[in-house]
Amino acid sequence: MSKATTQAATRSPELAALLEHQAAVRAAQAEIGKLQTAIVGCEQRLAEARAHRPSVDALTHDLENLRAAAALGEVTATEARQREEAIASERARLEKAAGGVDGEIAEIERTRAGLQRRLEEAQAKLETSTARKPEALQAFLLSEAEAICADYVEAGRVVRECYLKLLTLQGWLRFRAGFVSDNILGNSGEELLLPAFNLPQCAGLGHPGWAWGSIWFHGRNYVQKAQEETEETEAARLRALGVTLE
Repeated sequence: MSKATTQAATRSPELAALLEHQAAVRAAQAEIGKLQTAIVGCEQRLAEARAHRPSVDALTHDLENLRAAAALGEVTATEARQREEAIASERARLEKAAGGVDGEIAEIERTRAGLQRRLEEAQAKLETSTARKPEALQAFLLSEAEAICADYVEAGRVVRECYLKLLTLQGWLRFRAGFVSDNILGNSGEELLLPAFNLPQCAGLGHPGWAWGSIWFHGRNYVQKAQEETEETEAARLRALGVTLE
C-alpha cells in the first residue's frame, strides 16, 4: 500500500465506523463485566445477611416445652408465667433485630433486581452490536481493497510506461543501431495484462477483444498511437542527453 493509500485508510469513514463499532463492543463487554461483578457482590451480601438473621424457632420450642411442663405439673404457675415473660421479651428483641435484617435483605434484593435489568439491557446491546460487526468489517475491508486496487492499477500504468519505452529502445537497437541478436523482449510477446478484480478501479480496463477478466495495458495492434507518443518522448529524452539516432 502506498503512503497516500495508507494515509487515506487512516482517515476513511469506513475505518472510523469500524473502530467506533469495536469501541462500542468493548464498552458493552466492560459494562457487562462490571454489572456481573456487582450482582455477585449482592449475592454474597444476601447470603451473609440471611445467615446472620436472628431466628425465634428455639424460643418457640422453649415455650412449647414450658407449656408441656406446666401441664404435667412440673413447674408452678408463677414459675411458668415468669419464664413465659422472659421468652416473650427475648422473642420481641429477636423479632426486632430480624426486622432490621429483613429490611437490609429487601434493599439488597432491590439493588440486585436493578442490576439484573441493567445486565440484560447491556447483553442485548452487545448482541446487537456483535450482529453488526460483519457489515462494518466488510465495509472497511472493501474500502481497503478499493484503495489498494487503485495503487495496483496505477502500478500497472507505470509498468506499461516502462514496457513501451523498452519496446521503443528495442526497435531502435534493431533498426537504428544494427543490433542483430535476439530481441531484448525475448519470446514473451507484446500483450501486457494483469488479473482484474471486481472493483470499480478495474472497470473499463479490460482487453477490447477478450471477455475474460484481465486489465489490459498494452498490445501493439491496439495502441500504435501510444507507442508513437512514447517514441517521441524517448527521442526527446535522448536528445537532451546529446544523443542523435540518425
